[in-house]
Amino acid sequence: MMLFGSQDSSAAPPMPSARGLGAPDIRRVILRVNGDDDIVIGSAEGRDNAVQMARNLVLHIEQASNKGEWPRIDERFIRPGAIVSIDVQRSE
Repeated sequence: MMLFGSQDSSAAPPMPSARGLGAPDIRRVILRVNGDDDIVIGSAEGRDNAVQMARNLVLHIEQASNKGEWPRIDERFIRPGAIVSIDVQRSE
């Protein structure tokens, strides 16, 4: 049992982790196309969830491309050759 004013430092509470101090780790998934046009696909909590969202987008693009179609993304049809990258970024 610890009393106020005790000099026993071995019973000090653990320090919180740095991850627990800040805001949640929110990531955005962004589709970049030629002409510096960026389309925000969505956001997810944590890197793994955002990477999964990006992978699902890659699959969607590949499936459309294999059918000879342009994928529909955010009410737009995007020519697969116009896609520069799919980025996972921390939200600010």
